[in-house]
Amino acid sequence: MSLCTFEKFSLCNPHVDKGEVLKTALEIGEALGASPYDLIGLAVAFGADPLEAKKKLALEISGHVKRPVATFLARYGRVHGYEKVERELLRLYQAQRGDCICPVAPLAPLGGGGYIVQRPYGVYICEGGVCREVAPEPIALYEHPTGCMFYNPPLVLTDQPVAAVINALRQLKVAEPEPVAKALLPGLCRDLWGVYVP
Repeated sequence: MSLCTFEKFSLCNPHVDKGEVLKTALEIGEALGASPYDLIGLAVAFGADPLEAKKKLALEISGHVKRPVATFLARYGRVHGYEKVERELLRLYQAQRGDCICPVAPLAPLGGGGYIVQRPYGVYICEGGVCREVAPEPIALYEHPTGCMFYNPPLVLTDQPVAAVINALRQLKVAEPEPVAKALLPGLCRDLWGVYVP
């Protein structure tokens, strides 16, 4: 499946197999020795039912979890190595059902088996076990009532033509702005806002 693409910047809502997401998240938790408190945000971010996830993880928490996937990747990437954790997280995209893949995290599959990811120290495109830097530092997004924005250059992303977002990324010295605009930023924006666990 290829990525969902739009003429204007927007976030898509993926159709997922909720049970499959939760099952995969639990397997990832076991493989990485992850805390249930870290897993709940991750599972819900990829589309698991929050109440079912709470039950399976035996948690009694509720509230807003900001940056659930970025936090998970940073915490467990330091322990196990980023590429190992990224490969595990990419499995969660396999539970999406639909005509195209909807980026929901600061990590998204690209065609041909590669993927794009924002790590705590930069943005990378990885293919065939080799990663190349496409931005020397993480891209800073900020909340805006309609979604997300850049402060410098000032640009509210929602409903902007993708070409305008690509131009802004060029000003931010991003080497490959097109995949960043189409595959990384929508998931980065979604992760910034986080998820709500009732």
